[in-house]
Amino acid sequence: MNQTKGTIVAPTRRKFLGTVSGSAAGLALAGSARFARAAERPPIKIGFLNSFSKAFATYGVTAFNGMNLYFDQIGWQSAGRKIELIKEDDEINPQVGLEKARKLVESDHAQIVCGPLYTPVGIAMLPYMGQAKTLWFVTGAGSVAASSAKMPYMFRTCWSTWQVAAPMGKWVYDNAAKEVVLISSDINSGRDVMASFKKTFLPAGGKVIKEIYIAMGSVDFASYLTDIRSIMPPARS
Repeated sequence: MNQTKGTIVAPTRRKFLGTVSGSAAGLALAGSARFARAAERPPIKIGFLNSFSKAFATYGVTAFNGMNLYFDQIGWQSAGRKIELIKEDDEINPQVGLEKARKLVESDHAQIVCGPLYTPVGIAMLPYMGQAKTLWFVTGAGSVAASSAKMPYMFRTCWSTWQVAAPMGKWVYDNAAKEVVLISSDINSGRDVMASFKKTFLPAGGKVIKEIYIAMGSVDFASYLTDIRSIMPPARS
């Protein structure tokens, strides 16, 4: 409303509608500009490093399909930015995994790296990812070393070997057997499982009769089973 010499003059309907229309148009233009700026923003690049070949291929494919399913549900966007998923196969090889991690960070400019599954690959990545300061979501690689690393940019989204094996040690002693034979793959995570089990089993009073470590990639376990059968332990873990 206008005021002239103490007299209040009501706005005409035409002026009122003109003002409202102008304001609405201004808001619409401002909103369009915001959407345009959001569309122009670069995508969020997520590097997915996992095992898609050899023995662990099933796990890698399953995890990748799970991420795709979720991103499908949210329209492949977050905070107005498109999501771009970059898939890399570590081939269950620590050196290959490290090279692929470098590629994702330095060549693809991924803001987030997810993976790996295979613990030796995760261990190989630790020093580099610590220096890269790139967000790293560990989706496998249950090694205690990876869990205890003081890296502010690393987050674990799955269990660790300690969580699985440490409670088992005390339970086995209390409920199953006082003496055991332990058998595991001869890799970081396998040895971590053994160590975590013994941390609660031995202090409780348990005895480990023998530890057997199997080379990664072995397909014939007959000799190991024969060895265990000859010992006849109260329990095998």
